[in-house]
Amino acid sequence: MGKRRKKWRMVRRQLSSPVVKKTFKKIEETDQITVFVATQANTQPKSLSSKPNTPDKSSKTVPNDVVNQSVSCESPESIHHTQPSDSLQKTLQQMSRDLEIMESSPNERKPPKQPSCQLKSNRNTLSRKKKRKWITGSIAAVLFLMIGLLIYTGNQLLNAFTLGYFQIGKSDLRQHNIEIEKTPFTVLLLGTDQRKADSTNWRPDTIMVAAVNPKTNSIHLYSLPRDLKVKMPTGEVTKLNHAPQIGYKHQINPIKNIRETVENFLNIPIDYYAIINFQGFTDIVNAVGGIDVYVKKPFSEKMIGGEIAYFEQGPAHLSGEEALAYVRMRKQDPLGDMARNERQREVLTVLMDKLVSTDGLFNLDKILKAVGANFTHNFNTEDIPSLANIYRKSRNNLLRYEFRSEGAKINGIWYELWSTQERTHVSTLLQKQLEYQPTTPLEPSPLSEWEENYAARHDNDSEPVYEENIKVEDALNRD
Repeated sequence: MGKRRKKWRMVRRQLSSPVVKKTFKKIEETDQITVFVATQANTQPKSLSSKPNTPDKSSKTVPNDVVNQSVSCESPESIHHTQPSDSLQKTLQQMSRDLEIMESSPNERKPPKQPSCQLKSNRNTLSRKKKRKWITGSIAAVLFLMIGLLIYTGNQLLNAFTLGYFQIGKSDLRQHNIEIEKTPFTVLLLGTDQRKADSTNWRPDTIMVAAVNPKTNSIHLYSLPRDLKVKMPTGEVTKLNHAPQIGYKHQINPIKNIRETVENFLNIPIDYYAIINFQGFTDIVNAVGGIDVYVKKPFSEKMIGGEIAYFEQGPAHLSGEEALAYVRMRKQDPLGDMARNERQREVLTVLMDKLVSTDGLFNLDKILKAVGANFTHNFNTEDIPSLANIYRKSRNNLLRYEFRSEGAKINGIWYELWSTQERTHVSTLLQKQLEYQPTTPLEPSPLSEWEENYAARHDNDSEPVYEENIKVEDALNRD
């Protein structure tokens, strides 16, 4: 039984071969019904005609070379009827020999020669080709549209970032330049109280240090109180947010002065900076359609222009003007600067998420107009895509740290005081995240003994704003 099945499978394959189909087509065109069995032996086929063997008087003799053509390009009406000829039988014999060749050496088979013209049976093939051509054309159109969009937005982005670009050089604490996709780096983030981009009378309300590690796809965001009592590179001991004014006073670039102040305080390099003023912040939030926050405590705050914004406890959707009032309030909260820093980190995270989302893409033109002269930085233009990519990879591994401090009035001026223990701890955390080895120790503290002791007594206070600090410590300890 097994041999019979195998033999019938072989016969079925042979009967479905292109050679057999071609022969049947010839027979059909001559209007003959031919029954035959093709085997390995060259057995002559038996022919049964639906017409008598006597030739029809009305028919004309057809030359043998017409039958020998592989596929006729003429219409069926133009093919004349005739009885089976020697040429037809020779064709059948040739088919049998072809079958033997196909069975004995299948690798030597050659594909049937394609006809020089297309018949009706090729209409489906043409239809598929047209469909593929249409799909290919559609894909190409979409790609060209995307390329055009990228060229347009790329030029717009280049113009916007070029307008706000201001280089302050490599950090003195770095021996080599930063490779942004390979080397951990820092960004000093400043939100200023400037109403106009060209104003020289400005101070930062928001001061953060972002420690970015592209190797671990992680970002640690450290908030520094603006009233932190620190020593300036020029020797004065004053509030951290006074650094720009001290720079102007000594004819030092204000950005460079605050950069070096933070570097000396934490003993880490500041590689990049980004500054945005009130107007830029408001415009960007409005450009992305506002932001969603969670208000922990109800309060009210005056917006720019004099109108009062009221914030009820719970989820809230804020416009740019409301968001600015939300991050600026501090006097109505018992935690003062610490609570404000917490809201600033919340808003910054939400805003960054929206900027790299589809909302940011669809509102890119508005965002770029908002950025314009309201945004200052020292990023190279070619690094912007890498920064966005790093943020996307690290957004789920973004940890926040609030620098511990305690407020007190010293000679009638409000300062945020700190302990050497907290300063050393934060410096060590940052150096570990940055994989940075300092060449010099921390500078001596400019605080008096009483100020240090006063701040040290509050190092272990369990305020809600410090709850996330432990996450940073745990993450670095795991590494």
